[in-house]
Amino acid sequence: GQSPAQLKVNQLKDEENGLEAERFVMAFEKKRLNRHPRVNDIQHVALSNVGAGFDIISFSTNTSFILNREIEVKSYVGNPHFYISKNEYDRAKRNRNRYYIYLVNREKFKGNNYYPEIIENPYERLFNSHKWTCDIQSYHYRKK
Repeated sequence: GQSPAQLKVNQLKDEENGLEAERFVMAFEKKRLNRHPRVNDIQHVALSNVGAGFDIISFSTNTSFILNREIEVKSYVGNPHFYISKNEYDRAKRNRNRYYIYLVNREKFKGNNYYPEIIENPYERLFNSHKWTCDIQSYHYRKK
């Protein structure tokens, strides 16, 4: 077990790790799209809207005219793993090819030439994959 104080410390550390990974992905996207005329329009959505279902909105290519890449950032240490909320799952299902998960290895991302693992359309490529397993961590009950 852990004390309530330790839980709060762990939650704050998780928030810091997440924000650091999101900042890395913002920089990664700006580098990936460095020739895009509107590269500065890439937005760190999670800073103003935690309920959007994704963290960053970007362009798919240097020739995209609209912000059409929704990026959910997940960071990890060790074997790639992450949690996804119902809201994120629903967004991935609804937006399929416009939704991406960027997995950031916290042990490696500060090195030169590090690229996150990018999962395009996780609803098709991850949630129905034999390469990943899903464990249910909690249930939500409501009275009928």
